[in-house]
Amino acid sequence: MFFARLYDRYFGEHVSNDRRVFNSIHVIFIIGMIFSTALVYFYIPGQIAFFTSIGITILAMLTFVEANRVDNTKIPVLIMSAAFNYIFLSLVYLSYGRLVCMIPVYFIFGLLYSALLLPDKWGVILISVQTVFYIGLIIYASSIQFNPLLNGQESIWDYSGIFIAIVISGIFGGLAVRYRIRIQEAERAKADKMHDKIMKDYIAKDIFLINMSHEIRTPMNAIVGTVNMLLDQNVNDRVRDSVYNILNSCNALLSITNELMDISRSDTEEISVNTTRYDFGDLLLEIINMIAVRLMDTGVSLYVDLAEDIPRYMYGDPSKLRQIFINILNNAVKYTKEGKITLRISSKPIADGEIILQAEVEDTGIGIKEENIPKLFSVYERVQEGDADHRSVEGTGLGLSICTEILDKLGGEIHVKSVYHSGSTFYFSLPQKAETDHLLLDPSSFDNVKVLIYETGDEAQDYLTHIMDSLHVAWSVPQDGTDFKEKILSRQYTHLFLSYDRYMEHIRFLDTMIRSEKLVLITEITQTVLMNKYGSIITRPAHAINVKAVLRNESNNYVREIIRKGGFSCPDATILVVDDNLTNLTVASGLLKKYEAKVLTALSGMECLTVLMNNHVDMVFLDYMMPEMNGIDTFLKIREMEDPHMKTMPVVALTANVVNGAKEMFLDAGFDDYIAKPIEVDRIERALKTFLPRELIVVKNR
Repeated sequence: MFFARLYDRYFGEHVSNDRRVFNSIHVIFIIGMIFSTALVYFYIPGQIAFFTSIGITILAMLTFVEANRVDNTKIPVLIMSAAFNYIFLSLVYLSYGRLVCMIPVYFIFGLLYSALLLPDKWGVILISVQTVFYIGLIIYASSIQFNPLLNGQESIWDYSGIFIAIVISGIFGGLAVRYRIRIQEAERAKADKMHDKIMKDYIAKDIFLINMSHEIRTPMNAIVGTVNMLLDQNVNDRVRDSVYNILNSCNALLSITNELMDISRSDTEEISVNTTRYDFGDLLLEIINMIAVRLMDTGVSLYVDLAEDIPRYMYGDPSKLRQIFINILNNAVKYTKEGKITLRISSKPIADGEIILQAEVEDTGIGIKEENIPKLFSVYERVQEGDADHRSVEGTGLGLSICTEILDKLGGEIHVKSVYHSGSTFYFSLPQKAETDHLLLDPSSFDNVKVLIYETGDEAQDYLTHIMDSLHVAWSVPQDGTDFKEKILSRQYTHLFLSYDRYMEHIRFLDTMIRSEKLVLITEITQTVLMNKYGSIITRPAHAINVKAVLRNESNNYVREIIRKGGFSCPDATILVVDDNLTNLTVASGLLKKYEAKVLTALSGMECLTVLMNNHVDMVFLDYMMPEMNGIDTFLKIREMEDPHMKTMPVVALTANVVNGAKEMFLDAGFDDYIAKPIEVDRIERALKTFLPRELIVVKNR
């Protein structure tokens, strides 16, 4: 029982491989030293070598115990190697004084001890030093009176010492080498077994995440869709606030789900990069709108500062870039309870057709303690800042580590500066190929534009004038309400940019006096706007992209982003929605009926084909995960139908599957677009505007 406990203590499964190797070879070394002590007693004259041998044996036992106590083997090995090679072997060698000497055989054993227990660079250094020492020792011994190589006093007894030394060194050295090899084989087998387990766990985890994403997004589709329909109803402010809270909670849950999916890809180093040409303006609008929704009713303002020379079209992975922006901005939202968040973007040319995209996110939030900054980008360390007001912020803490992983993959960098209780600024840069002759803002051809700005508050007014400066637009700001009316009557302005509060303050005057001026209202995202005059609406944050679109009266994606939802209808369009879930059909149908379209429904792929054979349909929203015949199979059957209209009819995939590569799978299959559940009104509206024939779109008077 005692020996079993002793074995478990020093060689059990809980002992690390390195320490197990040390313990094994050290035990072999101690046994070898016991035999060597006996040989020294019989072969070496005098008692100095004998007692030194006993001392080395005791030292070996002490270093064995100490190494296991402190769980550190390097220092004990260095001590034993120095004591055995430089003290014991040199003393015994010089004391023996025979032509035929057994001690050089033990030199090999000393080198073997160092090589087996210090296999890294320290082992190489130590072996090299010991070899030089042994050569020097032999040269030195040949020059002294008791020359072991020249005294001619060898005998059969001396040869027997060599034979015994070879046997001892061979047996114990062989045992040490064999045990080292055995440990390495065990490590390799364990690694192979662990690799198999990891692969099985990864596959199981991947399947679990796909199912989890689908199961979460399917009911959330009903929640978000119902909430969006509720927001279109005439409800009081208290109900509207509660509805927005539900929507924000859904967005937070989706953000957590996406972060979990992304960190799982990061763990397995499967961050794939898909380079494509993309419109940076469209990407930026999507990002700004997402963050604006998160800031609703928080009292925190979002400002966007865009440099003049940013290219509009770039080549890279827009999904990864979107993820970086969203994660950094989400972090700012989580830790900023009052004040503002400012997004600044610029570019720096580095070669013909190549730029460094630079972004800066500054917030007035709680800030970060200096000692916690290194932890920010660690995958599994959540920085818990500050007082009780900030200890329960939402999120998983994975976003910044994901940004670091992606930027490392794409050749970018991320940095942070922060003052605790004053705010933080995150910087990141990313190389991108770009079409530098197509600028995002292109501040030209505004010579005939003159803008009158009347905002609520000096900060908002200064921000809007800064945007006009970046576009090289002439502007003016009234001193007060009287000055505002006088400037309107002067008829010197082509555009009036007003906050909604200022508009309501002077609504009667404006309805009477506005003639050719274009009215642009700047509103909160939650405000219900009643507008008597033709004009445009920009929801905060106003920024140069939307302002430019209004000033140029552009009918592109930018303008669609600033037109109020429901600004068009399609009463002559027939749209088919296919989903095996009745709740999802109800939600999608309700969203589409806002646009006065005729909506048909089907619960399966076969029913979808039947409806298409018996009705003229202008567009199909087709669910993917359906029994018997999934969305892709149904889509292929649609394209194989004899009716020529089926070859080009727009078909948009609906799915709760958002794993990496899902979008590419649908687009490669031939779908016109892909919408992830829960379905958002903006995505439905964008799909209708993009894919329905122009003659079916009826623009309402704004």
